[in-house]
This record gives sequence, C-alpha cells and structure tokens, in this order.
Amino acid sequence: MRRRACRILRQVLLLILSLLLPLSLRADPPLRIIDPWMREAPPRSQVAAGYVTLENPGPADRILTGAASPAFARVEMHQTIQHNGMARMAGLGELPIPVGGRVIFTPGGNHLMLIAPQGDRPLRAGQQVPLVLKFADGGSQALDLLVKGLPDSVRTAE
Repeated sequence: MRRRACRILRQVLLLILSLLLPLSLRADPPLRIIDPWMREAPPRSQVAAGYVTLENPGPADRILTGAASPAFARVEMHQTIQHNGMARMAGLGELPIPVGGRVIFTPGGNHLMLIAPQGDRPLRAGQQVPLVLKFADGGSQALDLLVKGLPDSVRTAE
C-alpha cells in the first residue's frame, strides 16, 4: 500500500513539474516593432539610416546593444546631438528599454547608422531590408526595414 502511494505521489509530482517547466523556460515576449523604415540613399552613398519604434511589453527590462544586417557591412546605434547650433552624431553603446517603455529611432534623434551597403545595386523604395536587433541577454529579434523613397528635393539634385 505504501509503495503504491509513493508511486502515485511521484506521478503527481512529475505531472506538476511537466506543467510548470514550460513556464520557467518561457522567453520574454518580443519587443513590439512599430514602423521600421529607412530612406533610400543617394547613388554611391556609403551610409544610410534606419528608424523604428521599439516597445517593451515586459516582464523584464531589455538592453539593446546593437544590430546587424546582411545588406550592410556594419550597423551602429547613433544619437544626434545639437551643440552650438551644429548637429553631430555620437555612438550609443547600449539602450535600455524598460518594461512598458519605448525607444524611438527617428530622423534627427537616435538612429541606426547603416554603413557600407553590400549589394551591387542601390536599395530602392519598396524593398525590405532585413535587420537583427541584439540584446545584452544574448537574445535577438529580427525585423525588416521598409525602404522609402527620397524626397523630391534630393532626387532632383542628383
């Protein structure tokens, strides 16, 4: 009788553990990706910039440490700083994204600097550029930047 009770208890414990284990292995939910895009670069340009809003639904803070794209040799996180009426860029080592918070990459602010295009043809409006965000915890998240056309003022200056 006692042996049977131990076996039943062991089976119940195994059942409980098998139900709880997936909860402990669950990864944080991905960041919400809002309006990922980049501007079409002028011909022969070696740099472009990517923009996106990232929202963290939780349950833990995330730290963005970088990004990569097969379409560019390097991707760096930059911020635009105004000093004495002049805009300059400075690299960002990492960006914390608190639970319930957001990070915005926007023209004139934080942006993803896309350096040295890898294709033999320039990216054109309507194309999608794959990008992978990298986090301090070793995680990553993929997204696609939509290439938007150049403003007419830049296009006519070519």
